[in-house]
Amino acid sequence: MLSDYKRLLGTMAAIVTMLFSGAPKAQDELETVGLSVYTETARDIYMAGLQLPYGAVMQNLMLAPPPKAMEYRIATRRISSRGFSGTILLQGELGSGDRAPDSAVNALAELKESMKGSLRQGDRFVIYLNEDDETVFILNSVELLRVSEGDVFDFFYAGWVGDGAASTFRTPLLAGTIDAGMMDRFSALAPSDERVAAITDWTAPPPEPAPAPAPAPVVPEPTPVAPTPEPVQVAAAPAPQAVAAPAPATPEPAPQAAAPEPAAAAPAAPEQVAMAEVPEEAVAEINDELSQLDDREYQRQLQDYVSTVMRQVYGEVKYPRRAIKYQWEGRVELLAHLDESGDLIEVVIDSTSGHTGLDKAAQSAVKRAAPFPELSAVAREELVSDEGDSYVMAIPITFTLQR
Repeated sequence: MLSDYKRLLGTMAAIVTMLFSGAPKAQDELETVGLSVYTETARDIYMAGLQLPYGAVMQNLMLAPPPKAMEYRIATRRISSRGFSGTILLQGELGSGDRAPDSAVNALAELKESMKGSLRQGDRFVIYLNEDDETVFILNSVELLRVSEGDVFDFFYAGWVGDGAASTFRTPLLAGTIDAGMMDRFSALAPSDERVAAITDWTAPPPEPAPAPAPAPVVPEPTPVAPTPEPVQVAAAPAPQAVAAPAPATPEPAPQAAAPEPAAAAPAAPEQVAMAEVPEEAVAEINDELSQLDDREYQRQLQDYVSTVMRQVYGEVKYPRRAIKYQWEGRVELLAHLDESGDLIEVVIDSTSGHTGLDKAAQSAVKRAAPFPELSAVAREELVSDEGDSYVMAIPITFTLQR
């Protein structure tokens, strides 16, 4: 956490900047000055874009005056709001070398309440510090949260540029030059129009209930008027005749209904499979277990599960002899489709290495490594698809020859 002394220096720097370069720039006048990729357990989680005013000098970035912003462009297929919260929380604590301040923890709690679902590939999440020292959280151009404490921004910012930030992440971010291929990838990560509309709905006020229809006016019914009776002619009554009473019928025994044949059980819909197999008491126990975890522990348990899967796969990777002979290298990105028990359903290539031999070797490694561990409560919460009966895990494998 930044000391008050550092914040005072930052304020002084802001005054100097205003004297020599005019008023601070607006948010739309920031430019991306550095790019990096945040990787966790071999998976690319997001691309990071550091944004400063045009012409800013990249020195003493922790003390650079506002406005400034951090843009997270989601690279993984899906990450829950809690998973993302845990990721940036641990990253901030690593970069700052201290526990997160209460203001940052509280801001994350409010942010998760405003997020009505997971982040998805292409989403653009921004943490912005404006000239009023307010920290603003924005998703796909929709403001989700604004807090008055500037130290909230400083905490997450330290996770990127602080002295304790991971060098593999921090170094390319502060290189001062941007690789063209990195910029192309960064630019390509964008939400669809449908996704933007869905995020906009998160902040829409709930619809007001329709007013109750006005009661229909009560029209009094007319008082009935008795008709004038006509004269009645009375005929002589006929002589009574004896009528034999019918003998009582002997009741027939009621037919017994045939026992219905047992109906064939209807197949469960896909979205019901997982819940049908898990008793309600077990579901309640899982939810209770998750509720007791803070974001740090949640993220650690998720990383443990993913690391276990990756170690199993990497232990089965075999470099093809033909690839060694011809000096083939490359990175294969696979999508392993698994059920909740860890059995492999299929594995497909999401991004090729450029060499069929390396791609096939990567697929074979995943097949040999299966089955994988059964999902833990945290892994189930984070990875299981909306249908609730399977999940997809991204598995990157890099083939590199020893020189």
